[in-house]
Amino acid sequence: MQIIAKCQYGEDRAKQFFRFHMLIKSQVKFIYWMISLAALVAGVILILKNEGYYGLFSIFIALMTMVVWFAGAHTALNKVMKDLRFPMLNYQLGFSESGLEHLQGETVRKYLWKDLESVCETKSMIYFYVSKSTALILGKYLLNDEERAQLENWISKAPVRHRIYRTK
Repeated sequence: MQIIAKCQYGEDRAKQFFRFHMLIKSQVKFIYWMISLAALVAGVILILKNEGYYGLFSIFIALMTMVVWFAGAHTALNKVMKDLRFPMLNYQLGFSESGLEHLQGETVRKYLWKDLESVCETKSMIYFYVSKSTALILGKYLLNDEERAQLENWISKAPVRHRIYRTK
């Protein structure tokens, strides 16, 4: 059995992917969170030791670290979207027990499950990463319940890293 999904890729879909990739999937956020957490803990300890001025400054640094991460990611996202203009592309994704096919125009690319970097799933989308920063995008709404269950079964049996994110 093969599952076929007819997809479209445009500017909105690109923005949604880059937002997911840069704000949610990226491991860089953990560096910012750790710096922020360390500054917050240091601030609380300093306040408890009656060093209120230094404690408040450290808490300020913790907050600013998170603001810098968030603002930097959004600035990068806006720059990418400004520099690149995406025409509306139609493509087809075909899924089977052995892998997936990407058909766009006359070009067909086949990927075995083991060749994929990872599969990332949100509430509304599934991203099939073919490299660290490139993914084939499938809207879950394009599949009926039976097809979605079959696809999830194939992914769960596949030798590919699969992660479910609790975001849109």
